[in-house]
This record gives sequence, C-alpha cells and structure tokens, in this order.
Amino acid sequence: MNQLKACILFPGALKNALYAGWLDQLPLPVEIIREYSIDWMPPDDAGIVITHNHYRWEEISILRRVVERTQVPVLILVDGILEYRNSFEHDDLADGTMFQPLTGHKVACIGNSQARWLEALGNVGKCEVTGIPRLDAWTQTGRRELPDSGPFRLLVASARTPWFNDQQREETHRAVAVVKQVLDATPEIDDRTVEVIWRMNESLHANTGAPGFEPRPGPIGDVLETVHAVITTPSTLQLEAAVAGLPVAVLDFHNRPQMTPLAWNIHSESQVAPVLAELANPPPAMQFVQDTLMADALQHSQPATPRIARLVGEMVEAGKLARESGQPLDFPARILDLPGEGLAAPQPSGTPQSLFPDNSAFRDVPLARLQTELSAAIHEMGNYPEKYFQQRSANQRLRGYINWLRLLVRNRAATVEELAKTVHRLHGEGSDRPVKDS
Repeated sequence: MNQLKACILFPGALKNALYAGWLDQLPLPVEIIREYSIDWMPPDDAGIVITHNHYRWEEISILRRVVERTQVPVLILVDGILEYRNSFEHDDLADGTMFQPLTGHKVACIGNSQARWLEALGNVGKCEVTGIPRLDAWTQTGRRELPDSGPFRLLVASARTPWFNDQQREETHRAVAVVKQVLDATPEIDDRTVEVIWRMNESLHANTGAPGFEPRPGPIGDVLETVHAVITTPSTLQLEAAVAGLPVAVLDFHNRPQMTPLAWNIHSESQVAPVLAELANPPPAMQFVQDTLMADALQHSQPATPRIARLVGEMVEAGKLARESGQPLDFPARILDLPGEGLAAPQPSGTPQSLFPDNSAFRDVPLARLQTELSAAIHEMGNYPEKYFQQRSANQRLRGYINWLRLLVRNRAATVEELAKTVHRLHGEGSDRPVKDS
C-alpha cells in the first residue's frame, strides 16, 4: 500500500485561514479533495479525513458513510467560537446539524469551554482541545501594552456573518448604528481623543449610515497591534483581541445566551457609554475576569499546531491498527493531554497587586518596611486580649444601665397612664354631681 495521506474534504482549504499554517506540519502527505459528489468515499490510501464542513446534507451523508463503512478516522474542525444563534437560530441550517451530535470520530476544539459545550450536546469522548493554529504566532507573543498617553484607539468590528436571519440583521444594524451615535457624541474620554477604526461586513458598511467605514483594513493582527480596545459582534476576533490583553466588549443586542462569554457586554443602548468608559480605563477585576474566561475559551498555553499534528498522527495510527487487526476503530476519550492536567492556570491579572492597585498592602515595598509594620502589628495584638476583656466588661456594665433605664421608663409610663385614668374618672364623676347654691 502507498503511504497514507490526509484527505481534506474542503475544496478551498488552501485559501481558508482555518487550514493555514499547519497542513504542512502533519506527519503524512495532504490531498485537498477539490471535487466530490454525494457518493464520495475515501481512497484506499486515505489515513484520515479532515473537514470543517459537517453541517450540509452532502457532507453529512459522506461522513456518515465513512464512519459506518470504513476504518478511516474522521476529524472535524471547529471554525471559531460557538454562538447560540448560529447553533439554534440559523435559517440556512437544518435542526441538529451543528454538532448535535457531530458525524465524526473526533473534533478539534479551540478551548476547554468549547469541549464542554460539545460534550453536553452528545459528543462525550470525541472532543480534543487543540487551540487555533493560525493564532500560534499571536498567542506566543504575550500581552501587548500600548502607551496610555495620546489618542484612545478603538476597533469596532463585526463577524464575517453577524446574523443568520432577517430579524437578526435588523437588530445588528441597529446595534452598530447606536454605537456609532455614541462614538460621534464622545470625541474624548478622560482628555484623550477617541480614534475609531471600523472593520464591518459590507451590509453594515452600507446600511448603518456611518461615513468613513473601512471594510476590513489589512490583516486583523496588524490592526490589533495599533488599538487599545475592541468592540465586536460575537466573533473569534473577541478571543484574538483578548489574548493580546486588549479589553473587549461583545456587541450583542439579540438577548441570547453567550456560549463564549467575556467580561464586557453591550446588550442595549444604555450600556454603550458606560462600557466605552471602562474599555478606556479597564477596572482590574474586570480585566481578570476577561483573562480567565478567555483562557477557558481558547487553549493558548501551548502552540496549537503541534497539538493538532499529534492528534492527526494518533488517529491515523489507530486507523492503521484497526485495519490490520480487522477490529473496529477505537479511540481513548482523550488523545491529547490537557495543559496543566486541565486545571485552570493562575492569571497574572489575578494577583492582589493587579486586582487592588490602590491598596498599599499589596504594593512592592522594601522587605525591611514590611517587617517593621508586621512587628508593630504583632506588638499591638499582644495587648489585644486585655483590651478586649476590659471593653467587654465596660459593655456589660453599659448594657445593665441601659436595661435599668428601660425598666424605669416603663414603670414611669405605667404610673403616668394610671394617673391619667384616675384624673379622667374623677373628672367624669365630678360632672355628674348637682351644683349647690351658695
């Protein structure tokens, strides 16, 4: 048999960012299947079938036959974040076709939270956490810092497909128009000029009435290098910006659950201005929440390319073993180990110094100063028991006096009430007596 190869069941793979940068790192040759019909079957030298097209009837039928009739592994790729409307309110997709469950042996998830969602949809034992290969160079550069002086530069962006039916289109148009109105009325934030870069799809560019929109100006990585914050409709861009350390607000007027949440959200017109102010001056706790949510949504502690290459290699070997032994394909629930054994990594933004920058107790100070203050505190605490008992005795005496006063007042009140009754009675009796002549 010839050397096994990876069959990519997507004609435009070489022009799609989802496949960029890692196909040539696979441990076997790659063949792009550019033309196929409903009855396509993998060739004899196919070691694995890989695709992200898993939701149309043609591909579903092909993948089902490959899974049921062959011992060729099928790996499904996830094209970005999970989004509620795309999964459950997409007019062009049949019910149940978005991973409910998936037709394949394994799915390459971008992060831990995505794996949990897909497992909840019936894909237990099929989810492997890889990350996003095209972001490897970006995620390995670490947090980027721009100077706080000068203009505040904001990117306002949309997903390539920001809606999935007519109602969602109108709501997205309204959301972008509202953001534009607020930004027009906000030339400065904290004495910093606001500069906006727009990155909209063509419909939003044409229909929101916002002059100066620039449809997709240059590679997104280059744009993110120049801005301080991002507002975007639900999109993988929110993770790209968050991993760079930029505060990101998700613009979503649809009132639908966030399957890939971040800290800042804009769900209505009234929230635009307050969120904009926080993007310009991110509260430390909000930044920590964003970093933690992002780390759960996107595996970036390890490069994704070698992880997905290893996953493909292990699946190919399992297929070879199944064919040689005549046994069904069998995969472990997890082929790839989770970084950190699946435990959440502490975030740099979660340290007390970062979360409470105004609290002097957490600032970097000389050790001798801390020791002196600690010694004084210990000395004071040494006198605390005696002071405590003295204060407790004084409090007990005070409570006794207060109780005596209450009883005295209660008795006086009873006496006054009794006297009032007596006077009233005497007054009543006197009014009934006859008056004598003098």
